[in-house]
Amino acid sequence: MFKRFMGHIIGKRSIPPFKTPSVLGPTLKLKGELSGGEELIIQAAVEGLIAHHTKSLTVGRFGRVKANIHANVIIIEGTVEGDLTGDEEIIIKNTGKVTGNLFAPRIMVEHGATFNGRIEMKLKDISSSDLTKKTSERSIGADVMVVSE
Repeated sequence: MFKRFMGHIIGKRSIPPFKTPSVLGPTLKLKGELSGGEELIIQAAVEGLIAHHTKSLTVGRFGRVKANIHANVIIIEGTVEGDLTGDEEIIIKNTGKVTGNLFAPRIMVEHGATFNGRIEMKLKDISSSDLTKKTSERSIGADVMVVSE
């Protein structure tokens, strides 16, 4: 009657133990403010403001965004015009094209990506007692990585 799947009992009323990200498909055109609390992949044309503070946001290869974006993790595979603020990191893949400023403690730009703007590294939240321990620890909170193949 009940089966086990990944350690969870699956019955008639159960919900799968994992979630797939929401996807805005390539035929959609959105204008305005977009916010949410789940993983999101944008393959659509979006214009306005995107606030996705708690999860990751991916602008897919077919995504065309003209908006300022704020998310926990931002991954760019498509085209973005606007400022990007990542609470943890920003990744621009080799197919990504970004025109705008980047604000994050970690930024990775793959070989082949196009970026035109300014980068400002912001430290992760560090208590004042941590700052007095070692000055070198502060630089660990912010780094840029350029990846080439």
